[in-house]
Amino acid sequence: GYKGSLKYVVEQCKSAIAYPPDGLPILFYGPTGTGKSYMANLMYEYAVNTRKVSSDKKFVTVNCSEYANNPELLTANLFGAKKGAYTGADKDTVGLIKAADGGILFLDEVHCLKPECQEKLFLFMDKGIYHMVGD
Repeated sequence: GYKGSLKYVVEQCKSAIAYPPDGLPILFYGPTGTGKSYMANLMYEYAVNTRKVSSDKKFVTVNCSEYANNPELLTANLFGAKKGAYTGADKDTVGLIKAADGGILFLDEVHCLKPECQEKLFLFMDKGIYHMVGD
């Protein structure tokens, strides 16, 4: 950053990757185009380079604005769904949270989600608890 203006932010991001062993949830807040997704990608690269995250683990991005009017679809895509949970669910499907396990899950535009969907995400981020659709 300009004259070291981002030094504190960078140190906080490094700490979030390193402590505790599984890392911490991080909230990047700012207007569109300010580099939130870029910063998340840098954190992933840092985590891989420092071997906090294995290079075979994924960086998964979810643009939540795509689900603003369909929280049920977001729930199924994020948390996964059991066979028979909805029409067309002919097998268990792994959610994006599980797909990103051990890597980094970047949730973009979370503010676009309805409150009930934000509550489910908060429960996962706070307690690590989530349920597959139909579970």
